[in-house]
Amino acid sequence: MFILTTFDDLIQIPPQEFDIPSHQVIEDKINGRYADRVIQKVGLCICLYDVLEVSDGLIGHGTGMVNVNVTFRMVVFRPFQGEILEGTLWNSDAEGIKLHTNFFSDIYVPKDALFDNTNYNSKERVHVWDTNPDAANQHPGAADDDSRYLWFDLGETVRFRIEGEVWMEEESTTPKPPIIDAPPPGKQPDPHRVKAEAGDVGQEKGKSKVPPYRIMASMSREGLGPTMWWTGGEDEGMDEEYQEEGEATEGGAAV
Repeated sequence: MFILTTFDDLIQIPPQEFDIPSHQVIEDKINGRYADRVIQKVGLCICLYDVLEVSDGLIGHGTGMVNVNVTFRMVVFRPFQGEILEGTLWNSDAEGIKLHTNFFSDIYVPKDALFDNTNYNSKERVHVWDTNPDAANQHPGAADDDSRYLWFDLGETVRFRIEGEVWMEEESTTPKPPIIDAPPPGKQPDPHRVKAEAGDVGQEKGKSKVPPYRIMASMSREGLGPTMWWTGGEDEGMDEEYQEEGEATEGGAAV
């Protein structure tokens, strides 16, 4: 799930930070530049792991900044194909399910990567797995057995399998000044409206942002899906086993 990746970069230390220990400044600037950032074909950088090499500092002409070349390693999130991870189910639609971990939210399970006989319930807005679709034919006219349906409820902890990854180049947009209508005479402008329009700079209205890194996953094998499906049955069986052992022990003691 996590890998160590080596980077080389130029770090600039401004004069106002000369009184701070150089190693601290370098580490802070590396984390500020790389942490929580997706690097194409590398993964999501989490944090600095260690600094391998730092060159002698050279003072830039006219700026007073000290330039140092740094070789360092970052902890990077990039799970491998076939790896089993745990996450939380946070959104569902007719096309699939979206999952997230504590630090990454672009994990997608398309509907074709779910268990067979899984359908989307538009009323509840969740996917439902019919574990015994032939039950209606086996017992015609009988009441529908709800126990055969397993629900992919929102907020559930789930296990999923990594199937692939999708990389998207981030589109660069040229910022444009916000257009603010002049208020009628004698009326003050609405600051919330101005702020909202200014926040849309560089984005087209109605256009969703495409994540630069998306993980494609599946939940179609035994043990995958909501963890309560599998651990609940095991716990119940273990409880019954322990209960039987306890009754046998109590009976022996009574004799």
